[in-house]
Amino acid sequence: MDLPKFEPETRHLKSLLDDRDQLLKGRIPTGIAFLDDCLGGIYPRDLYLIGAGTGVGKTEAAFSVVEAAGRAGKRTYLFALEAEVGELSARLYFRELARQCPDAHLDYGAWWRGKYQDLDAKFGKGIREKLASDLATVRVLYKKKGDFTPRNLHQQLEAISSKAEVVVLDHIHVIDRDDTDQLRVESRAIRMLRDLALDAQIPVVVVSHVRKALPGSPRAIPSIDDLHGCSNLSKVATQVVMFARDWDGDRPEPHLSPTFIKVAKDRKGRATGLIARTFYNLRSATYQEAYELGKLRGQKCEPGKPRGQKFEPLPPELLPSWASHAISHRPLEDEEVWI
Repeated sequence: MDLPKFEPETRHLKSLLDDRDQLLKGRIPTGIAFLDDCLGGIYPRDLYLIGAGTGVGKTEAAFSVVEAAGRAGKRTYLFALEAEVGELSARLYFRELARQCPDAHLDYGAWWRGKYQDLDAKFGKGIREKLASDLATVRVLYKKKGDFTPRNLHQQLEAISSKAEVVVLDHIHVIDRDDTDQLRVESRAIRMLRDLALDAQIPVVVVSHVRKALPGSPRAIPSIDDLHGCSNLSKVATQVVMFARDWDGDRPEPHLSPTFIKVAKDRKGRATGLIARTFYNLRSATYQEAYELGKLRGQKCEPGKPRGQKFEPLPPELLPSWASHAISHRPLEDEEVWI
């Protein structure tokens, strides 16, 4: 292997702005308002890691990226290693049906079991035509049977490296072992994906599990240290975003699930420690556009019980300028300082 060489930094100055503007052209939105406000979307050369526990919405977030990339006409390759065959189409079809029938109180599981066939008959043809256009540039690899090892991943990445404009892997922990342990499998996989992002100058999105919180833990949202598997996942990623249910949050409606979202790492400097509190709509399988922006603070508890965390929204006058979809309800108290 050739030894990397030092080079004069001044050679990059002439093309600096042109290179930046070229990257901006390759931007894709995530479809989640807080993340698009905070990070501006996902850019070429990003290795964008989505972390969450089971049932929190990791796959839905990944599918939102695929949907947005497809609508933008990007040649998008999805490794759907845990999904059922055709699940992307099914979930996006249901999302669109729910958007068109907001008063029908739809439920994905009930739809899949054939409950709303009258709505399918009325809206199905138009939705399928719309999705055929949105997904025209999307290719999906479903893991139908057998193992999918790092060697298989390497072969697939080699095959698509000259064609892909966006790559999404859902998710890294279901890559199978070959002749090594699982941590090394994940380490090899994440480095392959990072190399692809850099060499092909494309955005790469990777979904990861997080460890379960220990009994009595006050943790309201996972940290980077809670990512399941090898530490290289967070070290190699350029952005890490975390999702968690707000189990103590009020639900204005039964179908609105309070959810925390946090940017835990960002190479461009937007990992501010602020947390968004929004709602995941169980009917439409989408995240609400509006969000509260705030911090988690320790709260008083009874003797002998673990110290918990409580979400406190930022006062309106302290909302950052980029938070265009943020709402806040609490005025700044006397002598209160937010860091």
